[in-house]
Amino acid sequence: MSKTIYTIDSRDNTMLEVMKQYFNISDLQMSKEINNMHDILVELLEKKGISYSVLKSVLIPQKKHHEIILVFDTLQIEDPEYGVACYNAVIKLLDKSESHSFLCGDYISKINTSWKNANDLLYQSLSEHINLSQIEYKSSEQLFFIYINNVSNNFIGRLKMGLQNFQGFVGIADVTLSSTLKIYISSILTNGFIQYHDIILQPSSDQDDFFNVKNNNKFGYDFESNGFKIRCIYADLFKTFLTYKIERVYFNIIDTSDQAMAINSITPVFQRLNTSKIIITSEKLEYLKQKKSDTMQRIGFSNITPEYLAKKIKENINSNYLFCMEFNDIYQIAKFNIMLEIHSYKIQLGLKYDYINNTLSLITMY
Repeated sequence: MSKTIYTIDSRDNTMLEVMKQYFNISDLQMSKEINNMHDILVELLEKKGISYSVLKSVLIPQKKHHEIILVFDTLQIEDPEYGVACYNAVIKLLDKSESHSFLCGDYISKINTSWKNANDLLYQSLSEHINLSQIEYKSSEQLFFIYINNVSNNFIGRLKMGLQNFQGFVGIADVTLSSTLKIYISSILTNGFIQYHDIILQPSSDQDDFFNVKNNNKFGYDFESNGFKIRCIYADLFKTFLTYKIERVYFNIIDTSDQAMAINSITPVFQRLNTSKIIITSEKLEYLKQKKSDTMQRIGFSNITPEYLAKKIKENINSNYLFCMEFNDIYQIAKFNIMLEIHSYKIQLGLKYDYINNTLSLITMY
């Protein structure tokens, strides 16, 4: 028997990290706690009429769909609750056959430099993705972002058409591939909600009991009037297991701790992944070259050696969040996926983790 945890977010002092530090929990006990809490989440979702498995597309990176930011100039929006106004305009355009994760936030300056220099840097970063000449740019903080993942070309077209007359709409920035902007927004945007077809899944309000969460529209957006049903999950569980983590390079201790927590969910004994030996057999690579020939050719990997691919994985292992963490009880196999970006193309790799020998073995490529 096996179970899969699509994502774990232990950044920014979430419940797991606080528990481990405050109670000085061992890795063995932490592994049990993570899986126990995930089991509770799955149970609570089922009581709300949602299967955890259907949320996969909004919790892990998707190769064939886009990640976008909707950019709004708040100086042009008369409503003081500009976030509500922007979201309500977007909600009208949602298709109930689709599913997405939403994050949002102001384009605030967190750069450790002078305010003017930070403002210029943020302008430059965003202008590489979108035309800002149409607005009077005074400060990055006048801009409000709504981030959406798992976005099709049709949805992008629908958003462009539907928002063109919305006062304050600046445009759409595609952040599917890595960039300075994508790295930056990963540190400033906050949790929103998940759309799964006609269901809006939200974190609970602070007053709600762990097991008795009411399905209240805590954001106050026009969900119900647009035909959506509200379902809420306890806020700490939502943050930990239902947050989409925008891909970025690991650049501080919070991120490396987050990676360690992800590994801890599938094995109580582990080491830092950048110390692991990468194993790719010639037979496995030849099999992938045959089965994934189009992908291999597109990224220039048709003639690579096992040693070269192992080197690329090693170079990028600390530039990845882990997802689809799985432990198979029958075969005692722990594995997870990572996403590599090569020549503006994403490839998803499945790796088996052997904590006894501290090795990572390539299983498959998507």
